[in-house]
Amino acid sequence: MISLRITFQAYIPKSLGKPLIEYFKNHKHFNPKDMINYDEFKRKLQ
Repeated sequence: MISLRITFQAYIPKSLGKPLIEYFKNHKHFNPKDMINYDEFKRKLQ
């Protein structure tokens, strides 16, 4: 029987595991001051 070795390579970003709000924080179109429901939005993302 022939043995077969399979190796997987994957890119795991440093941002993996951060709260979802962190993805929006530095986005140029994201401005909490313009959002009426920012508190609700933040609560749902956390």
